[in-house]
Amino acid sequence: GTEVMAMYAVAPAFPNLTTASGTDLVITGFSTIAAKSSSIKYKNVADVNMSDHLSPSMVDSLEPKMFSYKSDTENHPMVGFIAEDCDAISPFLAYHHDSQVESIDKDALIALLTIGLKDARARIAALES
Repeated sequence: GTEVMAMYAVAPAFPNLTTASGTDLVITGFSTIAAKSSSIKYKNVADVNMSDHLSPSMVDSLEPKMFSYKSDTENHPMVGFIAEDCDAISPFLAYHHDSQVESIDKDALIALLTIGLKDARARIAALES
């Protein structure tokens, strides 16, 4: 895609930054930058029932909003979700820092939407048979 931001000589700004494999960097908290990876070799798969935390019905509570960032002096309209709204649906849908909602966990949001889509497809298939 399009380069949004480039960082050069980050060591002075982030002295505790360590390197890891992955092509994308994600900001997961205040001053926390991590390499994004989808490989199982970098993850511990949780031995919990995901349906206890994310369910297809939660998709119904998602409300896309139109907004602009307070720091945007041009007031460019954006479409998306509000982190606090997502957190109210499930705390797994937002990143937290010092007990404050910080941003949306887009990977978790995609997982929830996939759960909802699979549920809808299964219901449609059952109705068609």
